[in-house]
Amino acid sequence: MKNLKMLFMIAGCVFLLGGCNGNNSTVDAGEENNSVSSDDGINQEDYDILYEKYININELPVFNLDIEREYICDDRKLILEDSIQNELEYVIYQYYYNNISADFESNKNLIGESESLRISNENEKEAFDEGKYTKEYNIHELSVVDKDEIKEAQEMTKDNLLADIKECGLESYAVVKAELGWKYSEAKLQAGPQLPEGDYIRYYLVGSTKDDSEVKICQVYWDSL
Repeated sequence: MKNLKMLFMIAGCVFLLGGCNGNNSTVDAGEENNSVSSDDGINQEDYDILYEKYININELPVFNLDIEREYICDDRKLILEDSIQNELEYVIYQYYYNNISADFESNKNLIGESESLRISNENEKEAFDEGKYTKEYNIHELSVVDKDEIKEAQEMTKDNLLADIKECGLESYAVVKAELGWKYSEAKLQAGPQLPEGDYIRYYLVGSTKDDSEVKICQVYWDSL
């Protein structure tokens, strides 16, 4: 399988999802078991849990909901160029649908135990009330990252995933890749957005907890095309 080489940014940390092409780290074998620890104290048993909790997309129910390819709300538009294959991809679609609808209250129900995402949602609402918003999203493609790609990821990538999974208390999870483009309102353009209009990639950590079987968005990682 071809290795991924995607640049993620998470909570100010930059890390690669791909084959281990960088410097090799020194590892120590435990005396009483075969686990191997990373520099952050994470061992192979932790990585095994990471793989075991990954959702098998082949076991997900067939998704047959008819979704409109172009949704318009006032001066805002959501374009869907891809088909939705499963509920994991649909959660991400819903997130952008709610943004275009300015339904930030519904987005609260899509967000899991992530304080940063909740704050971001509140900031989006405040900016919208000031006329500073994204007026168009074009979803080119939605896909679930294969578990084998997670296995082949660099240690830093897996360590960050583990940290987020533990923080959100996920019993099962997956990573959804969204390839999309967007355009801003005039007020947001004049305010100087953090990123210019254009095409980008977002990776969403989605999953469910022991107390809530509903799939929620727990973290977002980002990169430019």
